[in-house]
Amino acid sequence: MASSLAVELINHIMEYLYYDPDALRACSLTSRMWLFPSQLQLFNSVTLTDLRSLRKFGDLMRTSPRIAKLVRELCIDAHAASLGRDSQTWVRSVAPACLLPRRAAYAAVPLRELERSSSRRRLSPEHTHVHVCDGSALSGGQFSTHPNARSPGVFLSKALKALSGFALRLTGLTIGPFCPLKDICRLFRHTRIHTHLRRVEFPRVDYQEVPAVDTLLALIGPDLLHFKIGCAFECPPSVLEWLSDNVDFSRNTRLRSLEFTVIDNRSEAMGWIPFILSQVASTNTRLSRIVFNVSILFDTQMQHSEWQKIEAILSYARLWALTEVIFVRRGGLDMESFRWVMRNRFAELEVRNLLHVQDGGDWTKGERVRP
Repeated sequence: MASSLAVELINHIMEYLYYDPDALRACSLTSRMWLFPSQLQLFNSVTLTDLRSLRKFGDLMRTSPRIAKLVRELCIDAHAASLGRDSQTWVRSVAPACLLPRRAAYAAVPLRELERSSSRRRLSPEHTHVHVCDGSALSGGQFSTHPNARSPGVFLSKALKALSGFALRLTGLTIGPFCPLKDICRLFRHTRIHTHLRRVEFPRVDYQEVPAVDTLLALIGPDLLHFKIGCAFECPPSVLEWLSDNVDFSRNTRLRSLEFTVIDNRSEAMGWIPFILSQVASTNTRLSRIVFNVSILFDTQMQHSEWQKIEAILSYARLWALTEVIFVRRGGLDMESFRWVMRNRFAELEVRNLLHVQDGGDWTKGERVRP
């Protein structure tokens, strides 16, 4: 094995290699960079920043298939490509795509740019991410698109097509705003890349895109285990009626975890949560975990009729497998007040030892707190 690896080292010469002092297990490939196959053992993640580097990495994968077993995470950075960046970019901890506007994004940002406040203001938090890391093979992909990009869908489509040619078991998918959902649906229909998906997240969805969400859920089928959604639209009765005719969340009967992001806590914007919960609860008896990411300013907001509907559904007898309902504070009230409000609103869950309250940090201030 050592001799064959030496041959690979001769065939693939690295021109640049850069160690990130803050994340030593990350590496970036630009169109001017090669990477030693042996060096891939040093990294959990590799970043490709344009189509040329994607093609180079694809050639490397085809000539050295054993590399697939070394790379734990692959990041294809469409954000950097769309902005014309070809410098080193790094995989960073990314706040949810549903963050409020003006929140600086630290994903796919050149290291030297992180210290410039002007670049932090210029960058948008609206990203698209696809992320997998099971450690068994080439097990990660992360896609970032920028709302001002000329054609982010082109790079995403080509990247997904390239990955479909590898032995990739795509197990997780996160899609934020400005992502061409119709293009992804079309690609999934002609490839097998989605057949292993077990985790799908839509942190922020406009109601015009909901049919595409439904199409993706239908393509994935009943094997989906985790689903997360945050809807950036109000739900008057007419919209809820439209949702009931266009979306079916009950088909994914093996769901274990369901997560909601509550961006706007006004009562007219909350109707989609009990709608989805009621669909899932009517057919799913295996659901064990429900998470609410919530930001509230006043305790009276929890008195809305929609929260009463949610409380009634959570007490539904068919949810016999439910083991925890987690409310994550994302801003507004301080943690002590937030915990008190939730325990009073969901007293029955507290009695059944199902209620858990955690601090996720204030997303309006860019805080990130691990529960």
